[in-house]
Amino acid sequence: MSLKPKKTNGWLATIAVAMANYIEAGSIIAAASSLSLWQAYLNIDNWQMGLLSALSANALGAAIGALIGGPLTDKLGRKFIFKYDLLLYMVGILIIMFSVNLSMLLTGTIIVGIAVGIGVPVAWTYIAEEAPEKERAKRVGTAQLAWSIGPAITFTLAVMLAPLGLLGSRLIFLHLFIIAGIT
Repeated sequence: MSLKPKKTNGWLATIAVAMANYIEAGSIIAAASSLSLWQAYLNIDNWQMGLLSALSANALGAAIGALIGGPLTDKLGRKFIFKYDLLLYMVGILIIMFSVNLSMLLTGTIIVGIAVGIGVPVAWTYIAEEAPEKERAKRVGTAQLAWSIGPAITFTLAVMLAPLGLLGSRLIFLHLFIIAGIT
């Protein structure tokens, strides 16, 4: 019996990165589709709404994460950072799901934003290292497809769960949490 791992030709890395892309892009839509619900629930004013948006996974939070992610990935390794970045993402998602005040929602939003930003340099580097040389672009394309599917599915869920109000939004974040755990 051989103890050598089976050669996967990098497909496990591609699938993992694709799923990470799905949840990262999905979290942008989950946040955007729930802002008015959070605004009503927490009585958030326009300035606070702008702050939430500015520090999200689609803005400054992601930029900060990318600045952190590149050097950390080079120093500690792709697989290590990828795994712990997913855990950080999950913590942020949990905080958002259970938010009962603006501080919790803002904290979760910042954590998710930073995790999304960290994930970007890790993801593409991971694929480039694991994929066969002549298939790297195809693998990146596969992962990028998931970046497009994540928002489509998340938006569809937002429409379907809209009658549930904020509970529906929390369920959307739960679906992202579960996929991050599987990834």
